[in-house]
Amino acid sequence: MDLSEEAVTHIGHYEVERILGAGGMGVVYLAVSPSGRQAAVKVIRERFASDPLFRVRFAREVEAARAVSGAFTAPVIDADTTGDLPWMATLYVPGPTLAEQVAADGPMAADEAWQLASGLVEALRDIHRAGLVHRDLKPGNILLADDGPRVIDFGISRAIDSDALTQTGVIVGTPPFMAPEQFRAPKETGPAADVFALGSVLVHAATGRSPFEAESPYAIAWNVVHEPPALDGLPQSLLPIVGPCLAKEPADRPTADDLLALLGSRAHRRRSGRAAQPVRTAGTRRRVKAGVAAGIALTIAAGSATAWALYPDPPPKAPPAAAASGPSAPEAPAREDSAAIAPAGWARWETPIPPGISPPASRSVLHRCLWTGKDVLCEGENGIAQFDGATGKVLPTAADGAAGTVTLVAAVPATGLAYLMLGGTPELGEESRTETLAALDTRTGTFRWQRPVAVTAATDAALVGDVLVTGDPNENVLRAWSAASGEPLWTREFAEHRYVRLLHHPAGLLVEGMPKGDGGGPEAVLLRLSPSDGKTQWQRGTHGLFSGIGGDQDTLIAVDDLTGRPKDSSTGRLVQVSAADGKDLPGRAAVQVSAQAVASDSVVIDLRADGRLRAVDLVSGKELWVEDTGADPLQGPVLQDGRVYVQTTNGEIVTRDAGTGRELWRSAPRRDPEQPVSRGGIGAFTLIVQDGTAYGASSRSTVFALSPPR
Repeated sequence: MDLSEEAVTHIGHYEVERILGAGGMGVVYLAVSPSGRQAAVKVIRERFASDPLFRVRFAREVEAARAVSGAFTAPVIDADTTGDLPWMATLYVPGPTLAEQVAADGPMAADEAWQLASGLVEALRDIHRAGLVHRDLKPGNILLADDGPRVIDFGISRAIDSDALTQTGVIVGTPPFMAPEQFRAPKETGPAADVFALGSVLVHAATGRSPFEAESPYAIAWNVVHEPPALDGLPQSLLPIVGPCLAKEPADRPTADDLLALLGSRAHRRRSGRAAQPVRTAGTRRRVKAGVAAGIALTIAAGSATAWALYPDPPPKAPPAAAASGPSAPEAPAREDSAAIAPAGWARWETPIPPGISPPASRSVLHRCLWTGKDVLCEGENGIAQFDGATGKVLPTAADGAAGTVTLVAAVPATGLAYLMLGGTPELGEESRTETLAALDTRTGTFRWQRPVAVTAATDAALVGDVLVTGDPNENVLRAWSAASGEPLWTREFAEHRYVRLLHHPAGLLVEGMPKGDGGGPEAVLLRLSPSDGKTQWQRGTHGLFSGIGGDQDTLIAVDDLTGRPKDSSTGRLVQVSAADGKDLPGRAAVQVSAQAVASDSVVIDLRADGRLRAVDLVSGKELWVEDTGADPLQGPVLQDGRVYVQTTNGEIVTRDAGTGRELWRSAPRRDPEQPVSRGGIGAFTLIVQDGTAYGASSRSTVFALSPPR
């Protein structure tokens, strides 16, 4: 340890008592504030603090980490991201780490491990709801306090990973507690990786070893990616939790909300004194995986009693849903308890997604689809695909085979033009590289124009009227281009704020920023800029990370106060703001909604994680109706022409009347019968509704069109 680290006496206004620990990225000190509050202060080492790219990402992660507030995380209480050595202070939690506890006292008893699992799942739920991914959940990052575990380092770990993972061939993490995708494609790591790590942590807590034990990190990585987990010695009561967490594919793992439902139902059963059914042996482990995934889905849909579905043998597999073979393919019959109309002939077409648009092992094949005026244009991991809206035929485009990534920005149905960004992001150490901003004529499949753009980070882009705007958060700058010709129009450098991102919203050119420094003011700033010259028209401080969810040219609807949400909810305060001056509209209600919400001028439709749809009047704040979609939702709803459309994870499209909540129709399921139904099976922005026709994407790697009767 560097002697200068031991000589530190003050960090900001904190008085240092002693060093708690040190690692490659920084040193953690136990310090005391002037009021006597103890804090764990982590100071970034000088070689990382001198990297501007690291500083930007660290600052953004600190701001995001402030949004995490839960009983099982150590909250961020102070930070300085602009000084010579950036630091972040979290509330000090006395107690050993899980690694220290197991090393000193041996494995936990089953009941202790159950309590640990409950606390860790709640912590992951809070972290994921704040838009973070821990990426290094391990026994050393879990503190055992008297009132439950605390997950630490969730903010910094992601900032570090975001930098390191831009380097070719560099993988950051702790191999025994990493997920397969962290070795295969680390840039795609999401919340499911934390769930996998949770399974490994629980095995370590209950057995004292990793489920992928080996003599070297390389052998451990092989076991994580290719071999089944070694669960010998794991208490039988933990198998229904650990088994699905350690699924190799991210889409097959439960979410934190799924696990909370399962833990809650089992806790109720354990308290009531009911005996557990026999748990499967290692010889039936393969069947456990499928049965547990199905049981979790049933638990969420039907309540705690269905937790018993986790233990008996899984029911016989239902026959696969028939693929739509042409314009006359029939749909499933309507449910008896709904007002659905289900005649034959709804399915217009269903087309396989072209090979190469996504990695072969990935089922998250589409990220976004846009309507071009007569076709459907979809973005995958490695390119785009254009489908004829009438027949489903795949149409060739000039963007086929483009090097690097292809990102859809926007499409204008009136002109048939689609705007794309071609090319990847820079590697760490490169000052910049060139991407290409392009206008694609979808009617001819050719480029109308192309314009090189020098970038230092993943480019943000939006279309506002006839102006294209691109943002580079590392350079803290916006640039504008003519949508008609691609000619540059203006450049806006931010002096008083740190540029964060563009918001796609019909109210105009909206930008989220963050105040520079740590003055204790709002955590985010919303700015409306003039598309013609980039000048600020108005700005509005917010008390949480801003997210626009709906509105029109005259009204801006925003989730504005995330820090004021209930502790057990992912909701925020919905405020209605004038697009003209950014002020609250008088006589309008402030209601609680989730991030999966859409709004018109008079009503907001909120889609909850459990599949419930809720409609609230925006003037009175009165709840108009609440209905269940009957399945796990895949994405946010689409609100159009007085109807609400939702696609579920099993491929159904459900449509309800926005005014009454009455179900109007429900399509047949479309999914791969060999894959368990789980959230995240296909991309998040695939549903399009145009002139009464719904276009969606299924987990069996197809795109389809439905035209139900009006």
